[in-house]
Parts: sequence; C-alpha cells; structure tokens
Amino acid sequence: MSRYTTLIAPLKRPWVAFFARRTGRVAGGAWTELGARRVFILPTRAGLGFAALLMVLLLGAINYNNNLIFALTFLLAGLGLVTMLHTYRNLVHLKFQAGQGHPGFVGERIGFQIWLRPGDGRPSQAVELRTEAGHSTVLDVGAAATSAGLYRIAFQRGRLPLGQVTVATRYPLGLFRAWSRLDFTHAEPVYPAPAAPGLPPPRPASNGRGEVGNVGAGQDDYRGLRPYHPGDSMRRVDWKALAREQGLLTKEFAAAQTPEDWLDFVVTPEVDVEARLRRLCRWVLDAERGRGRYGLRLPGLTIAPARGTLHRDRCLLALADFGGSA
Repeated sequence: MSRYTTLIAPLKRPWVAFFARRTGRVAGGAWTELGARRVFILPTRAGLGFAALLMVLLLGAINYNNNLIFALTFLLAGLGLVTMLHTYRNLVHLKFQAGQGHPGFVGERIGFQIWLRPGDGRPSQAVELRTEAGHSTVLDVGAAATSAGLYRIAFQRGRLPLGQVTVATRYPLGLFRAWSRLDFTHAEPVYPAPAAPGLPPPRPASNGRGEVGNVGAGQDDYRGLRPYHPGDSMRRVDWKALAREQGLLTKEFAAAQTPEDWLDFVVTPEVDVEARLRRLCRWVLDAERGRGRYGLRLPGLTIAPARGTLHRDRCLLALADFGGSA
C-alpha cells in the first residue's frame, strides 16, 4: 500500500459511508423511488466556467458602475439557478424496477433490463444509466414506463447481479450534474461455457431392432389389422377386407419412437466439476439441435426427458445453479 493511499483512505472513509447510506436498493419486482435526499448535484466544468464568467461580469459592472452589465449578470445568474433546479428535478421522484434480462454463457455479455417511470407524472430527459464496469445508456423517460438495457461480462457461472448503477443527468444546459446510485440485487443466470464439440454422450442400450424402448400406438407406421372394436374410428376400418368378406377389421398404426438420451454427470469423461458441467452444457446444446428427447442427471437432481426451448433452458439453469455457485 502506497503512502498516498495510506493518507487518503481515512479521509475518504466517511464520504464512502455517507454515499452508501443514500444508495437506493432495488430488489424484486417492486418500484423504488429516488427521494430528494438521494439525489446529489454539483456544477460541471461548463458550470464552473459559467460561474467564472459571472464573476468577471460582476467585477466589470462594479468597476465601471454599468447598469447594463449588472442587469446581464443578474439575468445570467438567475438562469443558472433555474437550470440547477431543473437538473435536480429531472431525477427526483423517478421510479426504477428490474425487468427480465437475457442470460448467457461464461465469457459473454449478460443483459439486464431496467424499467423507469416518473413518480410525479413529469417526464425526464437525457437520463444516463452507468454500471460500475463503465457500460452506459442514455434515454428519455416519458409519462409511461420506459425500459433500458445494460450488460455485464460474466466471468464465472452462477447468478450474476447487476450491482450498483449510477443514475445521472446534465439536462437542460449541462451546467450541473445531478446523480444518484442504485443497487440492483436482481441476478441473471450464467451458464457454463460449452466444451469443445466432438465427444458425443453415451447412447442407451437398444432393444435389438434399432429402436429404444417400446413402440406405442400412433399414426405413423402401419402395423397390421385387428378385429373391429366398438368406438374405433371409421376412417381406420379396412373396407377392402370387408368387401373380400374377411370381416370388419381395423387398421393399426405405430408411433415412431424417438430415442431418448440421458446426459449424466457421472459418465462425463472429465474429472474436474467445472469441466464436467461444461461437457454437459455442450451435450445439452447438441441434443437440442438433434431430433431426440433428452434428460439430465445431476447429483441430487433429475430432469425427465423432453425437448424444446423451455426444456433446454431448464437444463442449462440447473447447470448454472449446480453446487450453489454465485
């Protein structure tokens, strides 16, 4: 630790605690409002230059006793005060809520959605949202709720919170900057980075006919004829057999059996837990692109075979939350 840091740290500590007490917390689906005590305001570089100009005008008016310069000075000073008020009111009473984001894999950008709306019905212009990592977006908030998108880079699997977001504005003239901080506790899932392709999952044993499991009734493959039973569909009656005086027979069809894959944590070739999860992630993505159904087995959790986007996301979420990784 440098000597400069040793000297400055005690001076910064009270200010850090002061701002921490006034940092709003956005949790769950409730709206959080920026109160008057949570909004801070300071002049910008342009504002300091504007103040210096006013001082020069005031000294010139006093030195030359020029009423016209006095009037111009007081007019510009009033404009500065009105600007400060509008900059401050542009943030006060804004309400925030975390929305549904976009999960992703390790190493990717994880998207977060923030909803804004005015608490007092007044629209706000040029509101900037900035994360601790430096990603920012600027938007106007009308009378209705408006959404904004932010992102963070994921470096490990688990749940990634958005963290602290600085809300700021320089509206309308850029002479002042009003800002506040919000702590968003909403977290998005981060899936393991998929392993390199090339190693397929072990397939289950077949029944000797190239099919997995039993073949049930369906509408795909013709299986043969059976005696007619009351309630059978008339479209399945073999009228040609009836014409040949073979009796009333019904056609039977078999459903095409889709193979089922089990993606098992135990049978992965890797030894490391994270490497096994990356392999399972690859298998889930490959299985979803295939035609068959697939299930997932993890220690303490079994997901029955299915397919589709919802099933894929459920499997990936189980991999992200495995072991309670944060």
